[in-house]
Amino acid sequence: MRHKITAGLLALFALSPVLAARSPLETVNQFYTLRLQNGAYDTPTGLDLAAFSSYLAPELVCMLGAAIRYSDQYAKALPEQARPFANVDLYASGPTLPARFSTGSSLTNGSSNKTQVTFSLDNVADGPSTEWTDTILVSLRRKRWLISDIEYGNGPADASQGSLMTRLRDVLTHPHEAAQWDVRELGACVIEAAPVKQASKARQRVKKATASSRAKPAKRARSAAPSGKRKR
Repeated sequence: MRHKITAGLLALFALSPVLAARSPLETVNQFYTLRLQNGAYDTPTGLDLAAFSSYLAPELVCMLGAAIRYSDQYAKALPEQARPFANVDLYASGPTLPARFSTGSSLTNGSSNKTQVTFSLDNVADGPSTEWTDTILVSLRRKRWLISDIEYGNGPADASQGSLMTRLRDVLTHPHEAAQWDVRELGACVIEAAPVKQASKARQRVKKATASSRAKPAKRARSAAPSGKRKR
C-alpha cells in the first residue's frame, strides 16, 4: 500500500506543469533552495522524493525510488545495521546537509547543461567554513529542464566521489544478500529516448528501407513465338 501511495505521488509531481518554462539555472536554484529549506540528509523517503521529483529527470526519479525500496527491504532484513545511504547527502558530495549554496557557471550545449554549485558547511569553534563545488547535469526533457545527475566535486576528506547515478547504481547492483533485492527492477530506469514522434518516424524509415531492399521475384519470361514452320 505504501509503495502504491508513493508511486501515485511521484506520478502527480512528475506530470505537474509547474515552472515548465524555467531555465537550467532556475531549475538548479529552486531545487537546492527547497532542499536546504525542507530536506534532511539521509536515506530518502517517498515524501522527500515526491517533493523534489518535479526537478529531476525520470531516470533519476526511478533510481531514487529503487533506492528507497531497497533501503526498506534492507532495514527489515538487517534492523541492527545502518540503512544504505544513511548519514549522507545524496544531492551534494559533502558529509552532511550544506548550510548554504551559490550557483556559478552555467553552460548549455543543445539539450544538455552543466551548472556548477558551490556548497559550504559551517565549522565549529569559529573555524573557517568548508566549501566545495559540484557539477549539476541538467537535461531538456519534453520542454522542461530537469536534473539528470550530480557530479561530485572536490569536497571535504570524507566527501562522496563519482556521481549520484554512479553511487546509486553501485549500491543497487551489489545488494546485500539478506535484503533479497531484485536487481532487475533497475531495468525500467533507462534514459528517455528520442520523442515518440521522432522514434516512430525513424521506425517507419527503417521499414521503408527494408521493404525497398527486398528483391522482387522476377516474372517468368514468355517463350518466344516460333519464327516459322518446322522443317520435315
